[in-house]
Amino acid sequence: MKAALSNILKEKNIQSLSTNVFTAAINLATFLFLVRSLGQESFGLWVIFTTAGTLAALIRFGVTRRAIIHFASGSDEEIFKKISGSGLLLDLIIMAIAALLSFAVYLIGGQSLGMYFLFFKYYPLVAIVCLLWNSALTIQSAKQRFDRILLLRLIIATPFFIFVFLNLILFHYGLETVIHAYIASHGIASIIMLLLGWTSLSDLFNSRKTEINKILNYGKYTVLTSTGSSLLRSADALMIGMSPVLGASGVALYAIPFKLVDLISIPLNAFVATASPKMSKAYISGQIQNFKRILFTYTGAVSFLFVPVVIGSAIFSRPFLTFLAGTGYENEFATMTGILYTILIYGLILPFDRFTGIALDSSEMPNINALKVYVMLSLNIAGNAIAIFVYNSLVMVAAVSVLFTVAGMWIGWYYLKKSFSLNPMGIYYEGISFYKKLFISIRSFNISH
Repeated sequence: MKAALSNILKEKNIQSLSTNVFTAAINLATFLFLVRSLGQESFGLWVIFTTAGTLAALIRFGVTRRAIIHFASGSDEEIFKKISGSGLLLDLIIMAIAALLSFAVYLIGGQSLGMYFLFFKYYPLVAIVCLLWNSALTIQSAKQRFDRILLLRLIIATPFFIFVFLNLILFHYGLETVIHAYIASHGIASIIMLLLGWTSLSDLFNSRKTEINKILNYGKYTVLTSTGSSLLRSADALMIGMSPVLGASGVALYAIPFKLVDLISIPLNAFVATASPKMSKAYISGQIQNFKRILFTYTGAVSFLFVPVVIGSAIFSRPFLTFLAGTGYENEFATMTGILYTILIYGLILPFDRFTGIALDSSEMPNINALKVYVMLSLNIAGNAIAIFVYNSLVMVAAVSVLFTVAGMWIGWYYLKKSFSLNPMGIYYEGISFYKKLFISIRSFNISH
């Protein structure tokens, strides 16, 4: 029994899923406390601040993270150190550029930056304090040390969660103090990662021009992909915030039902984290059939998992929205329900889009994945412009997400099928096989227990 339990706990998918479940639970509680402690306008400004910050981080680390994970997966220790050190050197240079640009915009623009004033004011600090924990995340992802990633995520999320909870019941500080606490929690995480030796700081002097060029040649496409992917998620909030009619309040209304995407992304991100290095390793070693099997298994398993989640969310939509928003948004429930129903369709097709993107990167076609993402982004921006500035409709904004995701699915599958002769029925068969094996494992554990 102990051996069976040990094997289950050591399974990479279980470790990755556990990491995402624990951290998502804390982040959800933090979200709920912030909705209730900040007014609708301030909460909308908080969403804009974090959305812009996430976009900036993905641009910064988009050059290096995917490349490091791809080339370091399965490499020997000497090559690993050269790749990780070269990646950190690039991250340091990009961090300095990002911090200086943000500070310059803040000095020049000042209050005229409007809803983006707080982002440009504080991003130089955010860029600095997030560097080392992001380095640790990349290195531990390449090593598939999901136990360490769990601890890292908890170290980042827990201090801020405690502050937000105390702020709700005791302090009642405003938005800027909340941002100060957010920056401090990330700074604490980076210091702890440095003390634990989980970053690539010790490998910095192993950086080599050859590895730097290798990362840049690969990363020039993945940064486009990560930036485009982030814009796909953030463009909605950023463009809604520009609307003279919808504004920050509209951002808040849209963000609440869209939280469902973060919740269903818990298993999706967990499986993506394990599928990515597996597919890279299979492709690099020439195991194309195994590469295809991994793609089919993960796409099918997550897609089947989302079906009951979507049905349940549709049935219990009102209790779900009440849970997220509290009683302060009762007059907006009709709008939020319309957004939620549309997002359910988006969530159902999201796994197919994500895993085709991972497969393109893993098979060293990041240029095609970048093309795919930017076609989607173009459709998103054009559709959002019509939905927001012509019709002032948040539901239409959600509907645009469905349309561009369908387009991305088609593009990704077209190029993968062209290169690997894929049969879509493989997704069904391998997805069913995944759950059969999981059922057998659970049954064997129960029998031994």
